[in-house]
Amino acid sequence: MKKLLFLSILFFYIQTNVSAQSWKYENGGDAFDGKYKTSFVKGNGSNYPYNKPVLAINKFDKDSQINFYISSAGYFQEDTGVKILWVFNTEPNVIYSTYDWSYSSDGKTIFFKEFNDPNSDNKISRYEFIEKLKLASKVSVRISNKYGSNDLTFSLSGSIKAIDFVLPNLKDLISDVVYKRQIKNKFKEEKKIELNKLLEILKTQKISETSMSILKNQIETDLGIGLLGQEGGTGETYTSIKLSPFKVKGMFEDYGYVDVFYVLEDGTEKEIYGSFKVDKDSPLFKKIEEEKILKEKQQKEEELLREKQQKIRNENIKRENEILNKLLVKYKIYDLKKEIFGAVMSEKFLLTNSTESWEINKIQKVSVIISNFKFKKYWSMDVIIRLNDNKKIIRNVMIAHLKLTKKQLKSIGGKESVEF
Repeated sequence: MKKLLFLSILFFYIQTNVSAQSWKYENGGDAFDGKYKTSFVKGNGSNYPYNKPVLAINKFDKDSQINFYISSAGYFQEDTGVKILWVFNTEPNVIYSTYDWSYSSDGKTIFFKEFNDPNSDNKISRYEFIEKLKLASKVSVRISNKYGSNDLTFSLSGSIKAIDFVLPNLKDLISDVVYKRQIKNKFKEEKKIELNKLLEILKTQKISETSMSILKNQIETDLGIGLLGQEGGTGETYTSIKLSPFKVKGMFEDYGYVDVFYVLEDGTEKEIYGSFKVDKDSPLFKKIEEEKILKEKQQKEEELLREKQQKIRNENIKRENEILNKLLVKYKIYDLKKEIFGAVMSEKFLLTNSTESWEINKIQKVSVIISNFKFKKYWSMDVIIRLNDNKKIIRNVMIAHLKLTKKQLKSIGGKESVEF
C-alpha cells in the first residue's frame, strides 16, 4: 500500500516537473501511513512510450526497509526473462547485474533488492549499490525481456544530497551489511573446508561421476553453502563420510550400489538418502573382499577353537567318569550305580558356577544310605559325597523306580538305613 501511494505521489510530481534532470527530494506523509522521505531523478529511455523513466529511493518512518526502484520504463511480469544491467560512467568496463528484484502489481515498477558483484562471488546490497549512485555522474541501465529492451540513462547530479536526505545513516547501514557478510563468508570458508574433506573421501572411494554431482549438491545444501540450501544448513558437523554396500544382495557386487552416511561428531551415522554407485575400480570392492576373507578366517579359527575346547571337555568328562566309576565300583547293581553316578554329577553341575564348586578328583569317598522299604522295594537313598577338605555333601534321591529289594541290597554288602 505504501509503495502504491508513493508511486502515485511521485508520478504527479514528475508530470509537473518534466524537464527536471537532476535529483530532487522531499518529504510528506498522512495520518494512515505516516511520514516519508523520497529522492528521485527522471531519466531518458530508448523505447517509446517508456522513454521517461524514473529512478527513485524512498523510506517511510514506520518502516525500517527502503524502496529502491525504477518506474515508467516498461511493463514487466514474471516468467518473461527480465534482465537488468547497470553501468556507471566511473566504471565504464564493469557491468553490474540485478540479482534479486520484484514488480509492482501493475507491472510498471521494478523494485531492486540485491545485485551481483562482477569482481567477486559476493552479492551487493541495496545500500552499497545506492552508495555508488553518489560516486558517479551518470548511470546507464538496460532492462530487457523476451519482448525487447529499453536502454535508460539517469543523471546523478545532485544525488549525494538527495540520497543523504532519505538515508542519512547510509554508511552505518553499509557497515552492518559488510559485517554480516564477513561473518557469512567466514562460515562459508569453514564449511568449504568441511565440504572438500568429504568430497576427497568420496573421490578416494571412486564414487561415480553422477553420484558425485548429486552428493556434492546435497552436502553443500546440508552445510548451508549450496544455492538452494537454507542459510546455516542443518547445524551439524560432519567429521567424515562413509560408504557401505547396498543391503539388497547382489546390488553392490554386480552394479556397485552403495549407501552413504555422514559420520557426526559423536560417532553416530546419518544416512544421505538417494541412489549412489561406485566405479568398478573402487577400493570398497577390495575392502569388502578382504573383510569377507577375514571373517571366514575368524569363523574358521573360532570353529577350530570350539572343536579344541569340546575335545578338552570330552577328555575331562572321560577322566571324571573314570575316577567316579572307580569310586562306585562296589555298587555292582548297574541301575543303582547309574543312579548314584547321576546324583554325584548333578550335585557337581549344580555348584559349577558358584564359589563352592569342586572337581571330581577332589572326591575322597562316595557312600549311600538306602531306606524306606515298603511294598517290597526301597524308596529313598541319600548319596553322601566326601571331599578332600573334609566337606560332606548329601543329596537325597527317590529310587522306587529301581525296585531294589532287600535281597539285592544284601548282595552288594548293604544294610537298610546304614551307610555303606
